[in-house]
Amino acid sequence: MGGKMRERINLFLWGIILFAAVQGIGILAGLKFKDYLECYQINFLRIYWRQFLILFGAVSLVIFNIPKITKILHRISRKMLKKKLNFLETKFNRFKEKIKIQSLWQIGFSILIGFVGFAATAMFFYYPYAIVFGIILAAAWVLISRVWYHNFSMMLLLVTFGIIFGFGLSCWSSLIILGSLAVYDLLAVYRFKFMVEFSKNMVKSGSILGFIIPRLKISDFNARLKEVSSNFKVNLSENKPERFSLTGEETQDCH
Repeated sequence: MGGKMRERINLFLWGIILFAAVQGIGILAGLKFKDYLECYQINFLRIYWRQFLILFGAVSLVIFNIPKITKILHRISRKMLKKKLNFLETKFNRFKEKIKIQSLWQIGFSILIGFVGFAATAMFFYYPYAIVFGIILAAAWVLISRVWYHNFSMMLLLVTFGIIFGFGLSCWSSLIILGSLAVYDLLAVYRFKFMVEFSKNMVKSGSILGFIIPRLKISDFNARLKEVSSNFKVNLSENKPERFSLTGEETQDCH
């Protein structure tokens, strides 16, 4: 069996394991959450199509236009300043280049992981304990920069948002959205290819929105995200992704 075939089989099997775990944990958490809502007679907020489309469009515009937004803010700040100080300008440019990618993603993901940790424990413990747990998860996202913790955080993230959308959307609406997102991913990767650039920026920042699956070695799950950043490649030659999958996984080679 060739090396590439082994890598594809490994990617497929680990993808099944990770997403099956998400499905299993999501179902159990959803049942618990349903009992919680029925016990306290809480009416869950319904999510309507208009709200979803507005939110999805706004988030997409922000994510894919972060460089343009930073340039616009920079121009506005320059116009507001009557005197251009070269020293401050140079310092600002250096600082902006350092934080533009890394800090924005790290801060955003830390807040998101903290919210997920709070939401996952709020229905089992008192709010102060859930808040502490969320803060610990957010801090660990920065301190424990390992592939296994990244996948664990992504699992909690998918489960939490699955519960939120699961109770807020009907079955048919969920199926339509999933099908639309699949077509959106296909066009974003193969037709317009802006998702490829977005993926590269996420990898550089160390904040990857997706599961990371090592090529062959199980021990690479303990690798640092910096190793993923330095060994990640996106190859779309002949429309065949070598190390990039449309299912939300990214593979890496830690040698």
